Amino acid sequence: MTIYGHTPHNLDSRTHPRVVELRSDFHDEHLERVANQFYYRTQAIAAYVRELIALDPDSLIVLVSDHVPPLQFGPNTYNALAYLGNRANGYYYNRIAIVDRGRPVAPPALRHYDAPDLVLDRLTNGASCGEGGCAYRSAGRAPREAYLDRYLALMAHASE
Repeated sequence: MTIYGHTPHNLDSRTHPRVVELRSDFHDEHLERVANQFYYRTQAIAAYVRELIALDPDSLIVLVSDHVPPLQFGPNTYNALAYLGNRANGYYYNRIAIVDRGRPVAPPALRHYDAPDLVLDRLTNGASCGEGGCAYRSAGRAPREAYLDRYLALMAHASE
């Protein structure tokens, strides 16, 4: 998991002073706290990924977010700031970063239930999905229900 945090997204200013100050006509104090928390969390994640690459230069590292925070004004903040180009329900899309053999890979738009196919496809150099066999690689995505059972079965064992 990548960036995280829960309301009210406070930081201890003695150990994590504010480094991000939002200057906008649309001011959301909650968003400023989130941005500062994300700043520090991103530094920690980067250090962790560097360590993973040092341990295994041939690794596949997939960093996936959970969801964006609701913020003070909810979706209105994301819409006002054109988050993901104001894609319909864009705040439900996951942020993802992929590092394959030490190199960043441009991620596709991805939903949680696409993650298992993406990982298997990368690990098999594209053989797992073949020619358009995975929903995340096709333009006409299958509805979520088409593979929800498979995703839930796989995720049920994720902590084992």
